[in-house]
Amino acid sequence: MAGIQGTARRGKGAAETAGKRKARTHHASGKCCHQTLARNGRQAYRTPDHQGTSDNASAIDDRHGDADGDTRRANQSDSAHDAHTSHTPVISVADPAAIHGATSRTPGIVRRLAGMLYESLLLVGVFATLVLLPQVIYAINFGQTAARAILLGHSLAVLAAYFTWFWCHGGQTLAMKTWKIRLINARNDGAVTVPQALLRFALCWPSLCFFGVGLIWALFDRERQFMHDRLAGTRLISAVPPTTSSPSLPAGKSH
Repeated sequence: MAGIQGTARRGKGAAETAGKRKARTHHASGKCCHQTLARNGRQAYRTPDHQGTSDNASAIDDRHGDADGDTRRANQSDSAHDAHTSHTPVISVADPAAIHGATSRTPGIVRRLAGMLYESLLLVGVFATLVLLPQVIYAINFGQTAARAILLGHSLAVLAAYFTWFWCHGGQTLAMKTWKIRLINARNDGAVTVPQALLRFALCWPSLCFFGVGLIWALFDRERQFMHDRLAGTRLISAVPPTTSSPSLPAGKSH
């Protein structure tokens, strides 16, 4: 009898234990299902908002990109217009001398002859300072004058150095500056080279001494240049700046 009762109690305890275990399992499964549904609901609730925010951000970025592109195109157009305007030369049609440049203006023959006469007066001072004074000093120290060949060579060297220096540095001697005459290179309208200056100096003497044949040549030359300028590849131009006439403004407009 006692054994039967013990067996019944053990069976009842096992049944209660199995029931409690099943209840806990069912409760845990229900809780997991509830958490899964809640998590899916939150994702479903958040997904449209996040997608809408992304779409709005993309639309804003597109609008900013379009605005930046328009600004860049406008700046490029303004820069191109400014560059074209700055590099466009403004020439007065009423002034042909300004179009052809100062190198196309040849001073008159009378004006050049007057400049040569004034040059000869200035050369008296140059000759006295750089030729006669050294020769006097030489005669005082050595008790005799220099030979005629030395005196002639000294004089030519001083004159050649004087004219070569001024012709190659600015193209104007003191007299030429007074009469607004400049000597340029006829080949490129640039500065005169040293060989050109020396050749012009050497050709000036026969051009003047042979009855002024080199000066008369200017009457028949197409550019009214002297013979020594034509042979040396140089040209005399007027150093007077051209007078530009500004075009008149239309009626009703003023600065």
